[in-house]
Amino acid sequence: MGTGRLEETGKLFRPAVIMSRCFLLWSLALLVRAPAVRADDIDDLAGRVDRLIEQRLLAETVTAAPVAGDAEFLRRVYLDLGGRIP
Repeated sequence: MGTGRLEETGKLFRPAVIMSRCFLLWSLALLVRAPAVRADDIDDLAGRVDRLIEQRLLAETVTAAPVAGDAEFLRRVYLDLGGRIP
């Protein structure tokens, strides 16, 4: 008698489980296919990212905040990820 309800619940959640596993496999496949960055290319890559950010700030006429110290940066990241003040 009680197993019928469990079977129904299992059927309802089965597509969600399958979909979450598919997303996991796709994300792992993307990581495997991503090209490795050599240590020599890191400065070039950082420069490209800085230029893209600068272009976006100029396009939106926004001035960047001053560089944050380590403690302030960690506090901001903690707040963004955890949603609570450390």
